[in-house]
Amino acid sequence: LIVKTPEDMEGSTVRVADRSGATIAEGKIRKKACDLSVPLDAGHLICKLYRGRYLIDASSFQTLRTKR
Repeated sequence: LIVKTPEDMEGSTVRVADRSGATIAEGKIRKKACDLSVPLDAGHLICKLYRGRYLIDASSFQTLRTKR
């Protein structure tokens, strides 16, 4: 999973969580992007962007293998 930001958010945190809220991947924005490893069979997930301790944005998505 590659998360890209339209503006400079260097050092902001990206967290990917499953339906139960458990974090399955986490990383920092570097040069307007963050590359995360997410299991293909994870199902429905939510990607959250934090600046410090504040939630800035969130978006849900589904991994490819579960889109049948």
